[in-house]
Amino acid sequence: MQQELYTKATEKMFRKINKTIFLPGIILVASMFVWDVAAKSGSKMSGAEESIELSLPINCKVGLNCWIVNYVDHDPTKNAKDFRCGRLTYDGHKGTDFAIRNIKEMDRGVSVLAAASGKIIAVRDGMPDISIKKRGAKTIKGRECGNGVRIKHKGGWTTQYCHLRNGSIQVFRGQEVFAGDNIGFVGLSGKTEFPHVHFVLRLEGQVVDPFVGLSKVWNCRESDQANWSLDSRSRLKYDPPYIYSTGFSHVAPKVQAIRRGRQNAKILSTKSAAIVFWADIFSINAGDVVEAYIKDSDGQKLASSKKTIKKHQARYFLFIGKKRKKNFWPPGIYTGHLTIHTSSKKNITPTKTVVENVIVK
Repeated sequence: MQQELYTKATEKMFRKINKTIFLPGIILVASMFVWDVAAKSGSKMSGAEESIELSLPINCKVGLNCWIVNYVDHDPTKNAKDFRCGRLTYDGHKGTDFAIRNIKEMDRGVSVLAAASGKIIAVRDGMPDISIKKRGAKTIKGRECGNGVRIKHKGGWTTQYCHLRNGSIQVFRGQEVFAGDNIGFVGLSGKTEFPHVHFVLRLEGQVVDPFVGLSKVWNCRESDQANWSLDSRSRLKYDPPYIYSTGFSHVAPKVQAIRRGRQNAKILSTKSAAIVFWADIFSINAGDVVEAYIKDSDGQKLASSKKTIKKHQARYFLFIGKKRKKNFWPPGIYTGHLTIHTSSKKNITPTKTVVENVIVK
């Protein structure tokens, strides 16, 4: 979620490609040029001397306490494809979204970092951390980035960091920063529904996908011209879907409460009205099979479910549970199990399992 970033010239080139795609006999080469148009300004982009090496723009462990939930959209039509030809993007998305678990983590503070050394050329702060669903798009028109920072780097490169937390920005216009410097905290400002940093890389004003770089051919995999440093690449595994949050509750949980970091009990009473296991998932695909069950302290199943996903969903929430029928629950450790059998064949982990425990006493 971000401001409009493409220039009119780029949009005209997109329209030209869209027309070309449907001409007889020319379909074969259309997809080869999609990234070339999206990433290049048509100016002096000559190769190695124009490259930039990026470190991670967020202080977290990707796949553990933060996740990339949207990549740059490489499809110039109304459809959307990320650099792996997957669904981790949406139409017109021009950056890389690093999401954190919930608003509770946002309040604690997750640092946004300069991805490369350079000079601060733009700063905005003072916008509240409110979901666009509550605030409405009209209230932030022209400020979709929310609280943000833009950094100018050598060689015509810039990086932009959007949706930072209100009052958290720690840099000023004209300031020199180094790669890894803290520039603020992840927030919920601007056009967004969940706490994340929207990171945009540009060369001469044109968006560049850091997973592809200036490669002239987009072939559904990370390019050897990717802009991430080798250390960063090793931590940026593409492996959806992502089971990013699980927990227990004594009542049927509400998804918005979960995404604020609530209704996640570590201890339940033996008098609890119910024992409920829940899970929140990023980017689940049609054909994926989701299995969940709860085992009591004796290893017996209390509840279970199995479902085949019918369509891609950017976020998917589920819960299972059982109401108390006796005077009390037997004390001990109860376990929630969640397994996703993925339908994708894109070198993605075929089976993913998370186990969560709760103490009943």
